[in-house]
Amino acid sequence: MSYQLYLLKQGSAPSPLFKSHWALFVLLDGDFAQGTAVGTSIHVTGSLFAGFTFEVKRNWGQTVTDETFRSILIGEVPASSVALPESIPPITEFILDSEAKSPLEKALLTEPAPGKSLRSAGGGGALELKDCQWWIRQALPHAVAQGHVQLVEGTDQVLAVQ
Repeated sequence: MSYQLYLLKQGSAPSPLFKSHWALFVLLDGDFAQGTAVGTSIHVTGSLFAGFTFEVKRNWGQTVTDETFRSILIGEVPASSVALPESIPPITEFILDSEAKSPLEKALLTEPAPGKSLRSAGGGGALELKDCQWWIRQALPHAVAQGHVQLVEGTDQVLAVQ
């Protein structure tokens, strides 16, 4: 058995001014179109100025958030790579975790959450901004190489668009 892996992009449409927040989402039950999707959200959270931390939202679903996001299917995850909850819906709250527990999460964390990448003016040298989007682009190949994710065709194009 396998589970669908989605890329969640915050907002109902891309912002012309700001990059959207990205997260990976393992769908365990429900359906995005029906507003009943439940699963595991994996991302880094923070800022370019302060740095980022790894975060997992277990039993997270559309019913526990007012956020809008776009969900794009990017792959499949074998059941053996996922930490399954003891129960699925009805979900009224999720579990926030900063520790990688499943094989998929550990593979993704092979790429550490980015530290501070924004510095004051005059810092010199080229600047590479490392944020949640950068982390997903860097971390996902580790999970693929370790056999925890099989990407669908076209994922490269999806990851190229902010």
